[in-house]
Amino acid sequence: MAEYKSIIEAVKNAAKVCALEEYELYLTSSESIGCETFRDELSDFSSSKSASIYFRCIKNGKLGYATTQKIDEEEISLLVSRAAENALINEKNEEAIIYDGSGTYREIPKLDFELPSAARLADLAMDLRNVLYDSDKNIADGTAGGTGAYKGSTMIFNSKGLVLESEAGNASAYMYAVVSDDNGSSPESAFRSEYDLDNIDKKALAEYVINKAKSKFGAGNVKTGKYNIIFSRECMAEILSTYKSVFYADSAQKGFSKLGKSYVGKKIAADCVSLIDTPFRKDNPLKSAFDGEGYPTSEKYVIKDGVLSTMLYN
Repeated sequence: MAEYKSIIEAVKNAAKVCALEEYELYLTSSESIGCETFRDELSDFSSSKSASIYFRCIKNGKLGYATTQKIDEEEISLLVSRAAENALINEKNEEAIIYDGSGTYREIPKLDFELPSAARLADLAMDLRNVLYDSDKNIADGTAGGTGAYKGSTMIFNSKGLVLESEAGNASAYMYAVVSDDNGSSPESAFRSEYDLDNIDKKALAEYVINKAKSKFGAGNVKTGKYNIIFSRECMAEILSTYKSVFYADSAQKGFSKLGKSYVGKKIAADCVSLIDTPFRKDNPLKSAFDGEGYPTSEKYVIKDGVLSTMLYN
């Protein structure tokens, strides 16, 4: 937290000048690195570092917002004044709240992760490429892959004494295989995420993506009708990603969700269906004890045994 001390002091001083009693600072910073292969060579390399500051305040009962990616004392002073001005012209009637931090925060072990070097990522990317091509004689040109790593931090400070900080990071690898035979050509991809690149099983990943590609051979149209369908976990994740907004309370209140508040406590799915919001899952690389407004995160059932247990609120 020492690295943020000057930023916090600059915010406090600027808030006094603007006569702000309630305000909040949200700061994020991140570093990422990655490389990709195409056919038999490294095709792309990227490296980036970024930081953003979001500031919100309450003035005359209204919320004001401002953001910047420039971090110095002069810019922070301008940031605070812009937010104060924004509050004065805000016509929304939403309740203005700055969280006081009165909840209980789960302790998360300190992140032990460092970004790998560019050379290590490049070597792994080529290893992935070689393993993929060596795993099946029908691997065709157009096959690609890549590796990457990310590390980031979040800090929240507000006028009510709340000071929070979290870190996140992980490494990843993916394969995109094109498999061809007499039945035609079929592409497929697979992705793996780990804290340690050495834990990525290259051979198992190659076999998985090749088998998925081959499983599409011989596929065709089916007649219209009712069928029993088994969704793969990847397909189910895509479906949830598309329809997740139906569980947002804000969407329900505005009439944008099929699930209104009246559905809470009612059965909306089969008995075998449960959906859990679990920010502390062991293999989750983005664990955090708090959300974007500083409120403590917790594990909760959205659906339990087919029954809608709660909507998701900010």
